[in-house]
Amino acid sequence: MEPMVAQKEMTEKEIGEKLKRLRKEKQLTLRQLAQAAGCTDAALSKVERGEMTPTISFLKNVVNALGITLSEFLANENNGDDSVVFRKEDHIRLDFHDEKIISYQLVRNLKNKKLQPLYEIIKPGGGSGGDYQHEGEEFGLVLEGELEITVDGKQYIVREGESFWFRSTRPHGFRNRSDKDVKVIWIITPPTY
Repeated sequence: MEPMVAQKEMTEKEIGEKLKRLRKEKQLTLRQLAQAAGCTDAALSKVERGEMTPTISFLKNVVNALGITLSEFLANENNGDDSVVFRKEDHIRLDFHDEKIISYQLVRNLKNKKLQPLYEIIKPGGGSGGDYQHEGEEFGLVLEGELEITVDGKQYIVREGESFWFRSTRPHGFRNRSDKDVKVIWIITPPTY
């Protein structure tokens, strides 16, 4: 389902520059933010310089320590909240190399929105890297492949054309155990990603 593929990608350099700007706005040192995010100041420094691609969990922990969600971090501040149609070039692409995930945020400016739609491509062996939980609900539709999801320690296989739903307060994770890409439309409410 390639029509959803974005034309713009948020590069490691752009991620790093934005993190550094937000950290300085909050008047935090590298060490202070790293401690709050549960990472090393050396790793955070590498991310800020664009020398290291952060994992999903790393980036989520850092932006949460800055007092925002990952979706707010990814939002384009220059685009209005009242957009109805989002073209391919409006989608924000983020590659999480360590987790083998390419994630496309399908709308901009999630700050005033109640749900967050994503298009995820999970490469063979890719996944969340463990279970996590947060407020809200999640829904997904597998477009291609087979996705293994774990909710409350129980594993489920979701095949092409099948969907899933669960409360995000339940410990959950996901993984592609196959040798082919899994493509999923994933909707999270409220935006927490």
